[in-house]
Amino acid sequence: MWLLHSTTFLNHHLKKSHAITCIRRIQSVPNQTLEPHQPFSKPVSVAPMVDVTDPHFLQLLRIISPSKKNISYTQMYHVNAIINREKQLERLCGPPEENTVVQIGGTDPETMAQATNILQASGFSEVNINIGCPSSRVQAGSFGAVLMKTPEKVREILTHISDIGVTIPVTVKCRIGVDEYDSYEYLCDFINSITNQTPVQHIIVHARKAWLKGLSPEENRKIPPLDYSRVYKLRHDFPHLKFTINGGIETVDQIREHLKVVHGVMLGRKSTYPLVQCEIKLQLVDSFLCL
Repeated sequence: MWLLHSTTFLNHHLKKSHAITCIRRIQSVPNQTLEPHQPFSKPVSVAPMVDVTDPHFLQLLRIISPSKKNISYTQMYHVNAIINREKQLERLCGPPEENTVVQIGGTDPETMAQATNILQASGFSEVNINIGCPSSRVQAGSFGAVLMKTPEKVREILTHISDIGVTIPVTVKCRIGVDEYDSYEYLCDFINSITNQTPVQHIIVHARKAWLKGLSPEENRKIPPLDYSRVYKLRHDFPHLKFTINGGIETVDQIREHLKVVHGVMLGRKSTYPLVQCEIKLQLVDSFLCL
């Protein structure tokens, strides 16, 4: 039944998507000279979004784009949900498809490692750690964006994941800063701390800082200004790492421009009004983006 409704929803909005795409202005991307690089073979991804990228939505994306040329991230799951529903993971996260990344959240190194190990044993090929969510509920659990203030805790989590024998890729999604911890120097120290002798070699960066007090999660996706140049500079200063850029990216032309500098582009909520426009854009990328 969900598929019938989703297909009807898709057909209703297909005609609108082209017009909406055409009238959107291309957001300027700062010029920056960097060494040549090779984008990921699957450079475009759908962001983890609570109450959006659930198993049903991800299955719809697979039906629309069966070529698997894009990566889809699940909504964030707390590690306790992974551990307590180990036998029902497919109902929780969906099937372990090769182009699906499971995003997890938590703060205890042992349970974070246990959950990652369970996902690996269940056939999932990659896990992402949420260090960017600013919601009050997530803050109350001492994870999400608040972890950017304690890079040593993030490093401890990653060390436990490595020590338990996890071999699948583990990535991190973060912001360019949080509250007063928003200098470029701090961001570099954070990146260095969480990647030096840890399994993390790929970082997804939302090109906005997070305000943990005074702004809602929705406002945190709109009010803090975008600063793509910081992500570009990270690519320059950490040439051994891979970077995916996220935030305010709406058009195929923007994707093209970003991929001249970084390795991947992540599309979020701005590309999902209506929801299926996100995958329509990925279809455009499949057809017209020459890499």
